[in-house]
Amino acid sequence: MATEYERKAQMISKINDEIVKNGFKSLTMDNMSKIMGISRGKLYQYFASKDEVIEAVVARYIRFIEEKSMIGQPDNHQGYVDEFVSIFFQNIILASSASDVFVNDLKEIYPDLYHSFTESMTKRQAAIENFYDAGITHNVFNQGMNTRLLHLQDQTMLSLIVLPAFLFKHRLEPAQVMRDYLHLRVTAVIAPPYQHLVNQEHVDAQIKHLDEKFRRVMWMTT
Repeated sequence: MATEYERKAQMISKINDEIVKNGFKSLTMDNMSKIMGISRGKLYQYFASKDEVIEAVVARYIRFIEEKSMIGQPDNHQGYVDEFVSIFFQNIILASSASDVFVNDLKEIYPDLYHSFTESMTKRQAAIENFYDAGITHNVFNQGMNTRLLHLQDQTMLSLIVLPAFLFKHRLEPAQVMRDYLHLRVTAVIAPPYQHLVNQEHVDAQIKHLDEKFRRVMWMTT
């Protein structure tokens, strides 16, 4: 039997997709209860107001960001390559879930939550830059890279390739563009002697999972 925490987590997971696509400015408790597939009364048993729902959604994001920001320094070449690939897919998830409409609504309506959210993202950025610097020091990553520019480039590009309009305009398929962009990053970041260490089976599984998720959430007709 699910605990209260697990039930609340399931409810937040269901509303999250709607918020990613359309923001939350116009959402009401009635709307949210329908999206969650529960009665309005049931929703109020767990959340006293819309504010509490939004707070729970943001807390979910921040937990994910903070969990994935605990990036260590691997002790071998394979560890650096595996971590690099994991960071790539984590960044795709964040780019797709923290949509512009969600972030803009957050900034406008809940500035304190927006501050907490952006602060967590800033800490994650610093952790990733430190990881890249360590990889350069250990000669696993290419020398002479600007690690801050590298991360900013990823943020910019990944925020585009999760947009349906961008993909449609350029006749790109989600799975293929993820695969091709990862190949570009591997070539640009990982030193040639270690590029073969990329676990292609893991990459294929991640792309398949994300492709299915994005088609359901981002590319479905609203």
